[in-house]
Amino acid sequence: MISNDNRQVIAVADPAAMAEAAAERVLSRISENPGRVAICLTGGSSPKKLYQLLGTNALRSRIPWQRVHWFIGDERFVPPDDPLNNMGVARPTFPDRYAPAAHIHPIPTSTADPADPDRSAVLYEQELK
Repeated sequence: MISNDNRQVIAVADPAAMAEAAAERVLSRISENPGRVAICLTGGSSPKKLYQLLGTNALRSRIPWQRVHWFIGDERFVPPDDPLNNMGVARPTFPDRYAPAAHIHPIPTSTADPADPDRSAVLYEQELK
C-alpha cells in the first residue's frame, strides 16, 4: 500500500481563528482547481462560524459560485427545516444566498419515505453520481 501522508497540524488561538483558517483553506483549494469544484460540508455546530465567514462580502466575492458544488458529508434523518438538519443550518448562511440552486446537493431526508432512511441514501447516491 502506498501512503501519501500530507497531514499537518495547524494550531490556532481560538474557534474564531479556526474558522478563519478553515475559510482560507477552502478558498485556497477552490483556487487551486480551475474546473468544477465539489466542496463537502460537515455538520454540527463547529462549522457555523466558517459558514458565516464564507457568506461575508470579503470572502464570498472570492468564490466562483458558477463552478462550485456544495455537498453535505453527514446528515441526521430529520426534515430540512429541523434545527438538527446539517444542510438546513448551512444553506441560509451562504449557499442558498449565492450558489446556483442546482449546485446545492443536500441529502434528501424528506423526499423519501420518512420511515426509510435506506431509500434516502439511495437517492443521495444517485445525486452524487
